[in-house]
Amino acid sequence: MIDEPSRESIATEPITDSDLITDEKVNFLLLEAKEQLAATVADAEALNKTGVYLLGGLLTATSALVAFTSSQFTAMKSFADQRWPVIIPLLVTTIYTAIDAVLVMWTALSCKELEHGGNTPKNLANPTLFSLDLRLLKFSEAMSYQGRIEKNLERNEQVGSPINRGIKAACLAPLIFIVFFVAA
Repeated sequence: MIDEPSRESIATEPITDSDLITDEKVNFLLLEAKEQLAATVADAEALNKTGVYLLGGLLTATSALVAFTSSQFTAMKSFADQRWPVIIPLLVTTIYTAIDAVLVMWTALSCKELEHGGNTPKNLANPTLFSLDLRLLKFSEAMSYQGRIEKNLERNEQVGSPINRGIKAACLAPLIFIVFFVAA
């Protein structure tokens, strides 16, 4: 019986024998690498869109809370005679949603570099690569995708976590209002 190598050993052992790199295998490898990189770029675009929608919702809620909170003040009453049991919970909730919006904007939507497919002629048109057979050139290019894929995956994790936190925090805003309203 022939033992098949595990996925871990396949992924960690570098290919050192160029005779193992056939045209079919290298075409498959390059296609898979391009698809994986494209998937990480698509994920990044989806995360960005979600972050923009979340930020828009938070800014809308914050603006509405500011307007509603300011409408609770009565010009004819002294500062001490204002409707503080209603105003304080509104102020706390307004500040909470504004902080959530700022955190989403600075952590999830700040400019983060994204790696794309392909390569520049400057990187490809060099004597070392041009001395290789086409199949080895393709193999080299496919292997160059690994770092880009890993960088995009890390970037997507760095963006996705604050977005998830921002969504959860936004869901808590009504509860914060209720707790402060009851306490006031």
